[in-house]
Amino acid sequence: MAGKAKVAKEESMDKKLRIPIINDVAADVKLVKYELHKSNIKFTLNRVEKEEAFLKELKTLT
Repeated sequence: MAGKAKVAKEESMDKKLRIPIINDVAADVKLVKYELHKSNIKFTLNRVEKEEAFLKELKTLT
């Protein structure tokens, strides 16, 4: 069973995390990006400033 769990973990680490973020402070977004890079997490981050755009981004994730 442990072998299967290890394979699943390795596969999930190869995928990019898609992160929509609503924020009007660029420095905060920069900090989030820094921490994700530091943790070796593969990601794409799309910053929006309005709720409508954020909700639209969320719909693209499903």
